[in-house]
Amino acid sequence: MTYLPLLISVCTSTTGTSYSSSLTYGKPFDTLAKYGLYIKHAPFTVMPKAKNIVTQTWKDEDGDDVYIPSSVVYEAYDLELEFVYLDPGETANAQIRQFITDITGKWLKIYDSYTKIGRQGVYVISADEDPQFKRRDGRDFLVFNVKFRVNDPKTNIVL
Repeated sequence: MTYLPLLISVCTSTTGTSYSSSLTYGKPFDTLAKYGLYIKHAPFTVMPKAKNIVTQTWKDEDGDDVYIPSSVVYEAYDLELEFVYLDPGETANAQIRQFITDITGKWLKIYDSYTKIGRQGVYVISADEDPQFKRRDGRDFLVFNVKFRVNDPKTNIVL
């Protein structure tokens, strides 16, 4: 089986901006090619949770008074991606630190080539404070998570 990359595009607009679909983004990069980071687990949500429909209960009427909008709106959600850095040594800390620095505090677009799901309006919430160091078959590797917030849960994008 061939490895399929995780692609990320970082907003090039000035910092301190609210999310808008008109923001401009840089060229997408593959986390493996740029930082040596494999994506291990990307639990994208195919169908996000719909926001609550407005209801009102009246004591003198049966059932509920319900307003269903003309289009469904969805809640933002958290997405925790699991990355692997193979053969961590003298470069692991620098590569991971640079990756986190480059994507934190910016609007992102993320596309997982395996699931063919992409999201925009994404930003970093946190990076793993307790990464796992493992050794298998004579190779060292580091496993860590990055938690993102998906603010546009409905639009599927392709990078």
